[in-house]
Amino acid sequence: MISTADIIGSVLEVITKNMEQDEHLPKEHGYTSSCFDSAHIPEISIRNYFSRLRQYTGCSDSCYILSFIYLDRLLQSFPSLKLTAHNVHRLSLITTVLAIKYNDDHYYDNEVYARVGGIPLNEFNTLEARVLQMMDCTLYVSENLFCQYYHALLLQFQNEYGGEKRWAEETLEGEIMTSYESC
Repeated sequence: MISTADIIGSVLEVITKNMEQDEHLPKEHGYTSSCFDSAHIPEISIRNYFSRLRQYTGCSDSCYILSFIYLDRLLQSFPSLKLTAHNVHRLSLITTVLAIKYNDDHYYDNEVYARVGGIPLNEFNTLEARVLQMMDCTLYVSENLFCQYYHALLLQFQNEYGGEKRWAEETLEGEIMTSYESC
């Protein structure tokens, strides 16, 4: 069964696979480094990173869609912040944890999330505070917007990875669709 984490990870993988992999992206492309950039590109793919998050956080599937919405909000609100191979893991970790804390009834303390995400706790706390500040602590997402992103992500995944009919049938009968009956 394909999970929402697989979908989000796959979509982000497609977005980032054609990015420049240099240590420093050229400033003429409008990129300036940010506090979210890691010194080195993580060896784990973003798709596998989301699988890791799913395995160790136990969060609901809807958190991954919320995470993607939060990430998109950040990128739209701060055009100088570009999604790169240097920051996609950290931004995804922080937005996923914010989604968990906002949406799910059960969540862990930041020490657990930092360990799962592979970054020091003090850095995790700083990045989380920075994202909340950048988002003006606005974590609410309307049902309509959630459903728009959900369908757009499904379509992107289906277009990129093929097998639309078989995959759609499995998904519609599986837990993902039952989680989003209103969509």
